[in-house]
Amino acid sequence: MVKEFDNVVCTLKIADDYYSATMTLIFNSKETDSDEEPDSFETTGSIYDGVLDFIKESGIVFGLKDEAIKTACESNMSIHDLLIAEGVPHQNGFDATIENQVNLDAKPSPKLNERW
Repeated sequence: MVKEFDNVVCTLKIADDYYSATMTLIFNSKETDSDEEPDSFETTGSIYDGVLDFIKESGIVFGLKDEAIKTACESNMSIHDLLIAEGVPHQNGFDATIENQVNLDAKPSPKLNERW
């Protein structure tokens, strides 16, 4: 899955076992006027918000590594195959069993109650 923001291309890859996801951020160098310096806080915040929205839209919601994502967005450097989410592998359980608490082999027979 690929999405392009202002000056960033974000690529997400979900592992074949669906238990982890990696992200690649490629920062495009835009030519800006030398007199104007971009406000890095606003740019970083919008990149982080956009990337986080893209991750959630892609269906990755469990095991997110927010600090790694935030650090990658703030670095303003291209990053390849960063682990951004890791799930918990499933454990195989035991098959259900039915245990009879009543003896089904006994043949019921009627019993007469004696009167006084």
